[in-house]
Amino acid sequence: MSNNCQGRIRFIDAQISGDAAVGPTIALMKRVQGYLYETYSVRLKWERHLNELAQFLQTHERWPSQRSQDKAERSLAYWFRRTGTAFKRGALAAEQLQMLSRSHELLRHRVASWMDPASAWHHRCQQLKAHIEEFGELPHARHNTKWGKKLARWLNHVRARMLSKTMPSEQLALVKEVHPLASQLVESWKTGEGSWMSSCSKLEAFICKHGRLPESRYSGGEGNLYRWLNKQCYQYDALRPERARRLANVSSSVAERIKLQQDSVSKWRACFWELDLFVRRTCRLPARESTKSKERSLAQWFHHQLVSSRKLSAHQLACLRTSDPLISFELRKFSARRAVPAASRHFHERCRELTMFMNTHQHLPNTNSANTSEVSLAKWMRRQLRCVHEMTAEDEHALRSTHAAVSAEMGSDSLTTGWKQRLADLSRFLKEHGRLPLVSHGGTERHLARWLARQKSSLGRFSDQQLIELKTTHPLVEERVATWLDPLCSWRLKCNMVAAYMQEHGQMPKMVNCDREETMLHTWIASQSHAYRRGTLSSEQILNLTSAHPLLCERVKCWSSKRLLHDHKYVLRS
Repeated sequence: MSNNCQGRIRFIDAQISGDAAVGPTIALMKRVQGYLYETYSVRLKWERHLNELAQFLQTHERWPSQRSQDKAERSLAYWFRRTGTAFKRGALAAEQLQMLSRSHELLRHRVASWMDPASAWHHRCQQLKAHIEEFGELPHARHNTKWGKKLARWLNHVRARMLSKTMPSEQLALVKEVHPLASQLVESWKTGEGSWMSSCSKLEAFICKHGRLPESRYSGGEGNLYRWLNKQCYQYDALRPERARRLANVSSSVAERIKLQQDSVSKWRACFWELDLFVRRTCRLPARESTKSKERSLAQWFHHQLVSSRKLSAHQLACLRTSDPLISFELRKFSARRAVPAASRHFHERCRELTMFMNTHQHLPNTNSANTSEVSLAKWMRRQLRCVHEMTAEDEHALRSTHAAVSAEMGSDSLTTGWKQRLADLSRFLKEHGRLPLVSHGGTERHLARWLARQKSSLGRFSDQQLIELKTTHPLVEERVATWLDPLCSWRLKCNMVAAYMQEHGQMPKMVNCDREETMLHTWIASQSHAYRRGTLSSEQILNLTSAHPLLCERVKCWSSKRLLHDHKYVLRS
């Protein structure tokens, strides 16, 4: 058995009686031989996978990924995962563990972690300590090195286990002993301030390493630190006392930055007092078009406060609301304007544009105009007329009040005017060509085909008169509308055609080259067979098939028996 299953096996019959039956003995020998051959084949397959994994690790210096696009790499990843599961169940032999350890350095470390999980934890803690000593900061997901990203994911795993209370206290103590930054991180997890304390620790490590504050011109981690510090300084008055003290004690440069921010708050108060004094003296708001530079500066500052009112603190908003009535009224008006949805604002702006156009030109905007603004306005008005029944009462009143001609268009059933014109074009096309328009032919036919396709989504909004006019256009359109209203209408038509054929000929339709209709019916029955096996035929469709003709009923029973046999074989294999 050691030479590719070419060795010999000797069987000895140890029965006492010499006249024992030979048949059972031979059967037993074949069972033993089959078992040994199967065991050896599994062993060879396992060793082949191990050699492939060792070669992959030697080439790529990383573990295979289960999410890789390469099928072979995914297979290796799943195989090694099953191998680890087999070790946990105690299904791996000592010889197999030795082969794993001798194959590659990464495999040796992984086997050691399987056999002694504490050693793997110590090894990962040593890697974390080396990373902090080298870079002066905790690992994060955007680190430049591969091991930095891996350690960041490991710390997230540690945090999740600690919060779920599945982390042994001994392992958590080892993480805290790695470095003071790691100890602070674990304590922040316990107090629930993990994210804030982590950002503060990153800021402290950055300042210690570079000797300066983070700047906004850099992307990545430094840019994120700049935005975080700017936000904390802006909200310094709203921070909890322990957070404020921790931020101020990071470094002297951070303390100076906080002081500058406090000075900016004092500057805001000074500008507010100047604005309030100006309004009380002049009984009006400052104008940005003024010739005086100080008034223009006050107007610009007030406009900036209105735009950024959502970012103002509660104290600043209270100052604006409780000041002069003119200031508080302007703030309320701006807030009310912002509360109106953008779509509603756009609608009313378009209505104003339509009013100005009608007053200037005294005619409705035309889509064939050379002016792009007029074409855009005409298309918008057509869309509004098409969905006027879905408008609110306020929007409908706003559109009607733009001009008398627009109101006449809305009240004279203009919605169906263009629709009837399209319907007449479709009727002429059907009489001329005897078929429905196709999108692939281009030109006017393409426009008609797309218009007809859009009617499917508009059926629910059609009046009874429109639906009747659409159906009476042509028998082909009536058939198309019937399929829209009843998706199984076309299917029932084919079923009736098959039943009529079998009633006439007394047999199932066959694949015949000379008869196109019979071939089509044969193909349709084959498609129903596939749909039945997939389980996509509804109970109503199955009932129609069985009641159409006895031959078709027998065919459906044959499909059912084959499906039951297939399911039974699948259960046996699984």
